[in-house]
Amino acid sequence: MLPAFEFNRSGDLVYDDEELLTLEACLGVTGTAANGGAETYGDFVNPDPDLDDPFYEDGPSGETLLEAIKDLSPTDITEMVNQGAARVLTRAKPRIEFEIPVMLSIDVTYVAFYGDREELIRVQGAPDDKSYDWCHKFATANVVGDNVHFAAAMLPVGNADYHDPDAYPGEDKSYRVGDVVRRLVDHVTEECWINVRRLYGDAEFYATDVFTSLEWRDIRYVIPAPRDDRVKRFIARMDEDVDGNKQVTVKDDHAVHGPVKHDVSNTRAETTLVGLPPDENHDGVQTFATNLVLDDEIRLDRRWTKKQITRYRRRGGIETAYSKIKEFAPWTTSTDFSVRLFHFGFAVLLYDLWLLVDFLVQTLIDVVEFRTKPRVTAPRFRAFLRREVSALL
Repeated sequence: MLPAFEFNRSGDLVYDDEELLTLEACLGVTGTAANGGAETYGDFVNPDPDLDDPFYEDGPSGETLLEAIKDLSPTDITEMVNQGAARVLTRAKPRIEFEIPVMLSIDVTYVAFYGDREELIRVQGAPDDKSYDWCHKFATANVVGDNVHFAAAMLPVGNADYHDPDAYPGEDKSYRVGDVVRRLVDHVTEECWINVRRLYGDAEFYATDVFTSLEWRDIRYVIPAPRDDRVKRFIARMDEDVDGNKQVTVKDDHAVHGPVKHDVSNTRAETTLVGLPPDENHDGVQTFATNLVLDDEIRLDRRWTKKQITRYRRRGGIETAYSKIKEFAPWTTSTDFSVRLFHFGFAVLLYDLWLLVDFLVQTLIDVVEFRTKPRVTAPRFRAFLRREVSALL
């Protein structure tokens, strides 16, 4: 993983890149800020220093690490993180039971921002259900298997640097979810050598541009459909049984309109709308957009449709994954976007290493199964990693 990273530094260097990256790992393991984590790192390097010696060895300072990170562009950081993720996935693939082709889940993580957002163009408004007003957004592509979810790539979103704004019609040049999907799918396919079969996305990816890009790549998708007026009418008209209970309902050729890359601002695309009735896990009707071939004519059709759509719940572990990723991220008050992006990206890699260790533990005890809870908890893995970092030093 570490060989994928290279800081843009020159001159006579006191500390090499590996030492800075080990410090970053220490920050992630301990959940501390740069300066406090550097003190902990120094204790690992030299647990019994001669304080009378002004040049005793104590490792790089937090400021040294932060300055090195700030010299990296967001594009450089993204490429290095994704190369690191590809390395981890390459080590894991021989033992992991993915479907061939694999299923991919793309989600957006919101990282709260509480500072002054003036001139910070990568800070965006947070969703209404969040407790904060402003945030950074990071999209992550996760390979979904019966026994594990692996983060295969990540991408900062919300700025025109990360898509081709001139390729879209209209005056709105904010980021387009379709280009986020294109970049992540292309990376997973071309860099990780993974053939994507089906894509699951969260509701933010319900967009004409996304549907069009996935159809062009011949990828099946399942994406929650937000409850706009048309979807509400669909729910009201869902089939019912003799007792008045909602039944699985399929609506073909549901038209959506919106801007599409290299097309007009009101491009039409068609998707299939599926409504699932309430069950023991969900109090209300769930609605999804998909391009799977589904039907609701007879009970067997409805059962098959529900089975195909509820596979979306496999990504349920991913919903909690982002809280776990944040557990591996250092604490920071920095408003520098490169610092925040680097911390998040490195946390993604530590998270992947945790999943790899957990999976290898399962293989060692000959129990490989689809689990919503890991055998090796994140706190236990962090404690293990902290001991390993200490031993290395």
